[in-house]
Amino acid sequence: MIRLFVFLSMVITTLFLVFRYAPTHNNVRSPFKITSPMGTATHSQLLKLAERPEYCFRQLDLVGIEYRRLEPNETETACSVSNGLVLLGTNYQSVQDLSLTCPQMAALHVWQNRILQPASRKYFKTDVAIIKTLGSFSCRRVVGAEKKEWSQHAFGNAIDIAGFVLSDGTEISVLDDWETQKRRTKKAKFLGRVFDESCRVFSVALGPDFNAAHKDHFHFDLGPERLCE
Repeated sequence: MIRLFVFLSMVITTLFLVFRYAPTHNNVRSPFKITSPMGTATHSQLLKLAERPEYCFRQLDLVGIEYRRLEPNETETACSVSNGLVLLGTNYQSVQDLSLTCPQMAALHVWQNRILQPASRKYFKTDVAIIKTLGSFSCRRVVGAEKKEWSQHAFGNAIDIAGFVLSDGTEISVLDDWETQKRRTKKAKFLGRVFDESCRVFSVALGPDFNAAHKDHFHFDLGPERLCE
């Protein structure tokens, strides 16, 4: 009994020290800071931003992200974006205005600066200048789902990315350059790297290997489900 008490005391003390002194980006009890390195707690911290909308927008302001805040009814559809924004002055090139939630925008910033750009410098010695997207907000159900539940796109909590243009003009396409198994080309290795690491930030990451509906893009969302495929 004494040994059990000592053991439990050691466990409790260890957990206390871990939570108290762990770096912010590795401490799930710490608030998200957009300027911090990416860590083991980043995804959990991003999810909690939905509970603190004003704090979330202040984080975007810290790094100079340009946006216009959305009122919930501005979408003029049955769907609504809570704590949403329209992205302005950005390198995200889209077929439509990018309307998304503040936490999803914060997640995109982390992914772009902590995963995408480092991968681009590693494989191509230059930055990504343009991120080509197929949009974000879309009032629709999940494509191909049996139960036809609402997509995270219907809440502005998702984005589809089709490719990239590097600073030197090089174009990289998910449709044309993705390789399912052996990643032989630099473009394929780059795409594999930015996709594989995306679930350190997002809740769901779906790519060409998931199904035919995703053959030409990556789907990233910050919803309640957890899936990387």
